[in-house]
Amino acid sequence: MISDAMQHYRSVDIPMGEFWHNSPTHDKPTDILDAVSGAHLYGKPVVQAEAFTTLRMDWSESPLSLKTLGDMNFALGVNRLVFHVFVHNPWMDRKPGMTLNGVGLYFQRDQTWWKQGKAWMEYIQRCQAMLQQGNPVVDIAVYTGEEFPRRALTPDRLADILPGLFDPGKLES
Repeated sequence: MISDAMQHYRSVDIPMGEFWHNSPTHDKPTDILDAVSGAHLYGKPVVQAEAFTTLRMDWSESPLSLKTLGDMNFALGVNRLVFHVFVHNPWMDRKPGMTLNGVGLYFQRDQTWWKQGKAWMEYIQRCQAMLQQGNPVVDIAVYTGEEFPRRALTPDRLADILPGLFDPGKLES
């Protein structure tokens, strides 16, 4: 992005990033950190994320495979998920419905775990409600510079200027 994301987050009502599931070529982990930082910097209580977007969907997604990724993003500061994408299926006799040509998340009533997934959805609702209360508390602020393009810094970029902050094994992974 050839612009200053923090300037955008100052003007928007709800800062938003995105995270992808099983799509390493499209995931932008620092996108979430930008949205969280912008929200904290400008006192915006809600940080939302386009959540669980998948490239080349294969119907293997389930609450089991998605929960850890959702929890990690909650821990990073996201407190509202926007599922990408609820598959539109206006027909009762055809499945799976209309998709975005293999991009998104098969999240709809024809999914085999749809009824059992209610417990996971209630969990997400509780997490969002709890995380939207109170004020965030953070330990450090990092100046990301004024060069373009730029993104939030990842742990490996911070290791040299803040030694000892991250476990060496975490940096390697």
